[in-house]
Amino acid sequence: IVFLYVGDLRKGASRCIQALKQLECGRLLFVSRSPDGPYQRMVQDAGVASRVLFLGSTDQVERIYAAADALLLPTPYDAFAMVVSEAMACGLPVVVSREAGASELIQHGVNGLLLQDAGNWEELAGNMRWLVENPGRAAELGRAARKSVEPLSWEAVAAQTMRVYEQLLGNSN
Repeated sequence: IVFLYVGDLRKGASRCIQALKQLECGRLLFVSRSPDGPYQRMVQDAGVASRVLFLGSTDQVERIYAAADALLLPTPYDAFAMVVSEAMACGLPVVVSREAGASELIQHGVNGLLLQDAGNWEELAGNMRWLVENPGRAAELGRAARKSVEPLSWEAVAAQTMRVYEQLLGNSN
């Protein structure tokens, strides 16, 4: 199984590394503009260097989503994190902390997995292990994830936003 982390490494990369160390299998890909030096050392110290790859940034992240089996985002803070909705649109099961704004899109166990505590790498490892041990259920989560974000096209969201503005303007007259 290939786990993917996309974004600022400060928002949970160390927890992903600690969690991966608890699993006997699995690979972890990082896509980020963040300097990866400290995290490379962490990977070495954890003994998982052969299972981790730092890819840097890319303007074709959809190719990376296609190569992954699940997205991890155990962030202690994030206003929305587009990577979550992007991964869901690509049919990936996601493991996201409740502190990520995009967690509002997720029903735990239905279209993704929610972490109760972003700082708890053991909880993250448990969710990762569940995905490894339940590939059929993980695929179901991915399909449900995609279905749940299909109505969220740019056009649909823009139309919803315009309706809110129109309502506000209509109420002010």
